[in-house]
Amino acid sequence: MDQIEGKILKDYKTSFEYIDLNKAANELVVKISLKQEFIFSDGLDSGFRDDIIITFELNNRMNTSEMGPIYSISNISSNTLASQLTFDQFLERAVENINTDVKNSIYDEIRTSNNQINNEVITAWQPYYYDGLAAANYAYKYALDYNDNYTWFTVDCTNFASQALYAGGIPMQYTNDTVNNYKEWYYRDHILYSGSWVNVDGLYGAMQSKTMWIELKSSSLGLELGDIIQYDRDSDNDWNHTAIVTKIDSITKTRYVSYHSTDRRNVTWDFYKNAYTNCGVRFIHMTR
Repeated sequence: MDQIEGKILKDYKTSFEYIDLNKAANELVVKISLKQEFIFSDGLDSGFRDDIIITFELNNRMNTSEMGPIYSISNISSNTLASQLTFDQFLERAVENINTDVKNSIYDEIRTSNNQINNEVITAWQPYYYDGLAAANYAYKYALDYNDNYTWFTVDCTNFASQALYAGGIPMQYTNDTVNNYKEWYYRDHILYSGSWVNVDGLYGAMQSKTMWIELKSSSLGLELGDIIQYDRDSDNDWNHTAIVTKIDSITKTRYVSYHSTDRRNVTWDFYKNAYTNCGVRFIHMTR
């Protein structure tokens, strides 16, 4: 069995779906979403989701068949995929299927979102009970597989965290205060949503304006399931990323988080932080 960071890997699964395709005279550029799931012997269930770009070139020596044009892979790239080894494992299982699909002209399997969602009436601030476990369960469920009831954004981390907070019982808020609209926090559809629902600093502003109750902690050890971690990768006070705690190791006390952009499920809280040399972090406990 493989061993990763002291953990024994029990099972590894891959799958993919089409996102987009661009066609030129002699070339196809296919964008797919690769999902990798890792099951460890201690029960940790972790996963990555990455965008992969595969370029197919027309085989000029034998460019047609009964099924249509013949293409061969000329280039594969990803801006986010961390492990070439796991990518190779993915290719062993998937490339044959991809070629078959291209030959059959299955080009249009593009991920779509259902922009209709029925929410309760948005009101001014109201008391609530926050269920951190429900929020964590939501984030775990949709870390790698999106909820079609919400729009997916190119930078989706705070939209995803807001969904989880809402699933945990924090009510949406609307205010007529045009000066400090951070008090607003809501999502109606792909057009009607507050900036605080999708923006890192906006969400924190909503928290500070008492739209939701929070307590800042000095370290990850002060966080519980459903709590929030935000990251400032350059420590320039322009915060860049939001994640939600979805697992706590009962022995090591390590906090694991899930997030979108790029999609990760149950990775250590400092996984994102360690990619940068001077990354700031704020640990946000959602009071119950």
